[in-house]
Amino acid sequence: MKRFGHILVLTLLFACCSQVLALVDVAGILEAGNTTIQVDSIIWYLTTSPFPILESTPGWEAVSGTYDTFQLEQKTNWPQWCKLFYRVNGIPSQFNLDPLLADTWYELPSYNFQNPKVRFEDTVLVGVAQPESPLPPTRLTITPNPAAGGFLLINAPAPASGSFRLEIYDLAGNLVYENEWESLVNVPLQADISSLRTGVYLTRMTTGAGRRTGQLVILR
Repeated sequence: MKRFGHILVLTLLFACCSQVLALVDVAGILEAGNTTIQVDSIIWYLTTSPFPILESTPGWEAVSGTYDTFQLEQKTNWPQWCKLFYRVNGIPSQFNLDPLLADTWYELPSYNFQNPKVRFEDTVLVGVAQPESPLPPTRLTITPNPAAGGFLLINAPAPASGSFRLEIYDLAGNLVYENEWESLVNVPLQADISSLRTGVYLTRMTTGAGRRTGQLVILR
């Protein structure tokens, strides 16, 4: 069992996985509507797995009026279905997505709020067309990944206004790096990660329009 922050996975192979396996990339997108929604955990049911795979995804949330994209770990098959444990404005709830179809918006039940929606893509951080996120998945990138040097470059297709914040968490969920830039006008931005050791990390990129969480592999 591999511990990824608070992500527990029975079968996980991401950047360092065997190339023999036919792996499926999964990304989740939350549409908040007029409320705040946070996914606490997901139980996945795979076609090749007789047992559920429990993933806990702390911090995967979208505040009112925004979207948030979360890069999930690769799986050996596209999940047949999943159960979401989530909170809407702090009120806990759960919902089965059965069957789980890719590129499909699912409306999540909530109390007296415009229902938030969730969508899963079978290509990580690609293919979100309608509606477009205020923080498009392809807008911000961190390179190189895997990283072997002491610096990361944060790129945007075009200069953008507004502040940008980068947080990096280790496997225990500890914040090991954070930095904030006043704008994305002078891209690429440079992040000094020379103090971080070899391993897998969570990255969280935040702008005024939304937040995106992903995975970073460091090789020394």
